[in-house]
Amino acid sequence: MDFYHSTTFKSRQLIIKENNLRKTEYDFPHYLDVIFNYYDSNKKIDFLPDVIQGQRQVPYLGDGVYCFDNKQAALNYNEETFITIHCDKPNILDVDEPEFKLALYEFFAQKLMDVVKEKFYDEDMKQGYAYLSEYLLNKLYDIEDCSSATKFPYENFALMLFLYFTFEKHNEIPDVLCKNFPENPYLYYNIVNTNIIKEIS
Repeated sequence: MDFYHSTTFKSRQLIIKENNLRKTEYDFPHYLDVIFNYYDSNKKIDFLPDVIQGQRQVPYLGDGVYCFDNKQAALNYNEETFITIHCDKPNILDVDEPEFKLALYEFFAQKLMDVVKEKFYDEDMKQGYAYLSEYLLNKLYDIEDCSSATKFPYENFALMLFLYFTFEKHNEIPDVLCKNFPENPYLYYNIVNTNIIKEIS
């Protein structure tokens, strides 16, 4: 299967020359530290920052190589050019699928806290996760509510995926994640497992 990664002409030349398409990486543990430091000071979690000290934090679908499954979408995203990524039989999860959404609801409604209680002894940490879990569960409802005036929570969703695949037992993260985001009519793909990339051109 082929994917298409939007880029500039200059970056494309360098990527092809080095034969190296680097993953976008985010520091989720640091982001959680910021959240829990806020909780320690305020005893609540009522927002998640998207920018900290001028740096974008954990948007969209987390770590990976972002791309589309058609050339036009890649060109629409970046009007210069794109890299073609040839992948070998990727395992793809559409996180908008009802079955996966239900799994997320169940995880944040109860399962996350079950794991936290087993993993952590510090009561403040447990309470912080309880507030975070409740906050993210409410954001899941916001995502589903198309009439909601709430800003679409990009950072919220990336953090949901990180916590789900980190703490949910017996869960292996798929090779590729995809989701439809409001500002783009095309599915946005994220190649999480770059070992499936066989060739770039």
